[in-house]
Amino acid sequence: AALRRLNDWVGRCATLLTGGHQVADIAVLYPAESLWTKFTPARHWANDSPAAANIESVYRAAAESLFAAQRDFTFVDGRALTEAKVKSGGLVHGDLRWRAVVLPAADTLPLAAWKNLARVVQSGGVVIALGALPLNSEAEFPSPRVQALARALFGNPQDGPRVVAHKSGGAGIFLPTGSEGLLPLVLDGVLERDVKVHSPGSPVRVTHRRIEGHEVFLLINDSPKPWQGEVTLCASGCGERWDLASGAVSQTNLSGRVS
Repeated sequence: AALRRLNDWVGRCATLLTGGHQVADIAVLYPAESLWTKFTPARHWANDSPAAANIESVYRAAAESLFAAQRDFTFVDGRALTEAKVKSGGLVHGDLRWRAVVLPAADTLPLAAWKNLARVVQSGGVVIALGALPLNSEAEFPSPRVQALARALFGNPQDGPRVVAHKSGGAGIFLPTGSEGLLPLVLDGVLERDVKVHSPGSPVRVTHRRIEGHEVFLLINDSPKPWQGEVTLCASGCGERWDLASGAVSQTNLSGRVS
């Protein structure tokens, strides 16, 4: 009986999220190119590549902090950053659009990707570097052109966090090693949430999709205990509320808030 309930719940989640595309303002880079420059074939686990292990640690911390803070995001790679188009303060790749790009310990990307990130900031978007600054291209190690872009984006950070605001309203933000936990707070200062949970420390986790012109929000309780509270959605008007545990569907007028 428990297995059937679990299968029903998973099936309803899959039905709710099938089709359309994710709506997330935040992109988190998978820093493969940076890992390539730091990796040494290991004789025993990652002991021979401490710099690569640090990149993995920063990358994981960024993803986990956003998840815990109810921030939806998309993982992207260097190719996606290269191929995306810059439009009105964001990076656009097909149906996806990101207004903030997080670079976890990333110092190496194709030059075209670095140039795209500079254009994002110049057009009003936000680029956040965690623990490392742009240094290398795909062909130069280091690259004077990439280093010049780094200075334009992030200034000359010393020991602490740094925010460089640009005339367009965009910003380059640098968080040094050890301050990665500030990422959700920094994003709250520059990017409005499309789902806001009103209880601090809530176990609610969220994702947002757009399917056939409809806004679809999935909210789950990521804890073993029942939770009650109020959330604000970046949507309004009449809609449906699905109870994924029971399968019940009810009509609701969002008015921006759901209890």
